[in-house]
Amino acid sequence: MEIGAAGSMSTMMAQSQTQSQVGIALLKEAMDTGKAQSSQLLESLQPSSLEPNVGRHVNVVA
Repeated sequence: MEIGAAGSMSTMMAQSQTQSQVGIALLKEAMDTGKAQSSQLLESLQPSSLEPNVGRHVNVVA
């Protein structure tokens, strides 16, 4: 193997590793954003904010 080919392969491997690290970082950020949004949604649906008598009776007469 030539020295230039070894250097080229080393560069390609480093670029591939960097791309993987960037992809993982973006996925982690997306997961954190999703967790924060789901937490906010769950907080907005807490039973204390709901009317206690709403939804207990269903009117089935048309």
